[in-house]
Amino acid sequence: MYISTEEWVTRRLSGQNVTGFEPDTRTTMPGLPLVDAVEAHLAWVGRLTDAFRNHRDDELDENALGVDNMCILGKWIYSEEPTLGRYPEYELLRETHAQFHLLVKRIISDHKRGYMLESIKALDHDLPKRSREVCLKIAALASAA
Repeated sequence: MYISTEEWVTRRLSGQNVTGFEPDTRTTMPGLPLVDAVEAHLAWVGRLTDAFRNHRDDELDENALGVDNMCILGKWIYSEEPTLGRYPEYELLRETHAQFHLLVKRIISDHKRGYMLESIKALDHDLPKRSREVCLKIAALASAA
């Protein structure tokens, strides 16, 4: 059953089972399918959260994780600028994704400086909100492209 791209992303982000549902196949992006883009981003967030929760500080490199062009989604965003840069939705995704990584850098920095309450609050509240914004911007770009 096909549903709108935005509906698929909203359901996926809310934790609903999206098995059997596919975003509208007319909604595609060059080089990275919509589902793969969202899933790659969410998996990255999951690994980061897991590293925090399990005290794997060696995996929390703020200089590596705080840049927006090293993850799968970031590499795709920058590689597709010549193709998708003409869409306003592309720039909104690029900016939102960059802000997401700056937040990650701040969370890791706070954590390493001993500001545990601040880092946990941001990890539990700010990061999911920003992650949702990234996923919705992916959907908006996919719909526009």
